[in-house]
Order: sequence, then C-alpha cells, then structure tokens
Amino acid sequence: MTRPTKDQWAQLLALVTSMRGTCLRRQVGCVLVNARGHVLATGYNGVAAGLPHCNQHDPFCATGYPFACESAHAPSGTGLDQCEAVHAEQNALLQCKDVYAIDTCYVTASPCVTCTKLLLNTSCRRIVFSTVYPHPEARALWERAGRLWIHQDLQPAEELAYENLLSTGAIVRPKPRHRHQPVETEGGDGSPGGAGPGADVSGIG
Repeated sequence: MTRPTKDQWAQLLALVTSMRGTCLRRQVGCVLVNARGHVLATGYNGVAAGLPHCNQHDPFCATGYPFACESAHAPSGTGLDQCEAVHAEQNALLQCKDVYAIDTCYVTASPCVTCTKLLLNTSCRRIVFSTVYPHPEARALWERAGRLWIHQDLQPAEELAYENLLSTGAIVRPKPRHRHQPVETEGGDGSPGGAGPGADVSGIG
C-alpha cells in the first residue's frame, strides 16, 4: 500500500465532503487544516439552514427541481447574487473555532473573490484546489498578499486511493467482459448447458 501525501489525503477529504453539497451547478467541498496538518473544519456548499435544497428532486414538478434558485442553470462563475448557496469555504470558516490557526485551505474548486477575501482575513497561507473556478481576479488578489495559490491535479490522489482500496480488499476490481464469452443455459434435460465447441455463438456479445 502506498501512503498518500498530506496534500493528497486532504484533497480526497475535500472531495468526499463535496458529495454532501446540494447546489445544482456544482458540488464543492472544503477542508481547513493547521500547520501540523490537523483538520480544523470542513464545509460544503448548499442553502442556508432551514431552506429546502436546490437539488431536492420532485418528479411531479415540470423542471424536476421545484426549489432551484434563479441562477441554478447560469454559467459557472456568474449570477452569484441570485445564488442561494452558502459556499463551502464560508461554511468551513463558520465551523472553525480559530481562524488564526488555519494554515491551508483545501477546496475542490478554487475560491471565488468573496471567499478569497474572507480567507485573506485569516492566517491561511496556502489554497490548494483541483479545478479552476472562473474568477481569475481571486488569484490575483490572493497572490498580491504574498500567499500561495496551488492548482493540484486530483487524479493521482484518486488513483492512489483506488489502488490502496484494492490492496486491502475493501473493493474488488471489476472483471472484464469478453465479447464472445459463452453464456451458460439450462439443457433440455435439466442439466447445465452452455456454448460447447460446436455451438453457434454468433448472436452473443
């Protein structure tokens, strides 16, 4: 088993956290850690407490999502004033007991301008993300303060996690299907049948 780096480990935590997100446009997860790499807080994006979730599906609704906000289908990075979601970074900061203990913010998508300004008012010195959010001015603001803006591909961490789970037996690698693999059927006498040496398998696969 290969041990992931601290960055890979925290990236995967952020990815798993993002699965709780309830925004229709994208699910985002955030993990805040201190200088020792200990988790201080986590957060994911979604509407404020007490409101119905945007991704709450209703098959009897014409759109399928009766509680979707006005910007649910707007292009990424736009319509934030109409978006009802609290961002993952904002929720993580709300849960953090001491914002001056933050060293690194791991987030699945790079922060927007507003979240960047909030993080600037903490001791956070690094932002590590796996996908780029279309707010280039956020990066300029962050780097102007002399802090680190790190785009790190998540795929190596995902592959490492998958291989480690295979090695522990937690998951099993799917068996490949062969195009002309014989299909067993029951013979006329009740015994197992199958595609024998002379059988016609032209319709299989």
